[in-house]
Amino acid sequence: MRKPILLTFLFILVVCGVYLIVDRMTYTSFADIVEDQIQPNDEVTIRMERYSDDATTKIVDQDKVKNILAALSTLRLQKVNDFTSRGAYAIRLYVNGSYRFGMELLEDHNYIRISHDKRVNVYKIVNDVDPLTVLKMHQLEFHTLDQKTSQP
Repeated sequence: MRKPILLTFLFILVVCGVYLIVDRMTYTSFADIVEDQIQPNDEVTIRMERYSDDATTKIVDQDKVKNILAALSTLRLQKVNDFTSRGAYAIRLYVNGSYRFGMELLEDHNYIRISHDKRVNVYKIVNDVDPLTVLKMHQLEFHTLDQKTSQP
């Protein structure tokens, strides 16, 4: 009588362990995360904040938005559990005027924090795409409260 209960308990324990290991090793992409957040005909606005000097920018040009999202969609990500770092940039996507999705580029540029569907996850960037380089390529103009213009 005790053997079947013990075997059942061990089986459940092994299944839970395998699930946790597989979940921890989950790879995804930026495109997979945002694909159901944005439809082809949606009007998307990107708002960015650079934490180092509280400078902000807003991108409404749909061609520029699509180019930035296309470049970011090549990010390959691995979900991590135990990582804390301060944010360097905040990027928020507004779809048809309402907030839909947010992310933070962390000070360690190999990591990104993404929030959507009331969940916040940290991912390690596992390919050679640097989100900061993507932003610099688009020559975005950041403005501080005193209206100085600067580059990312």
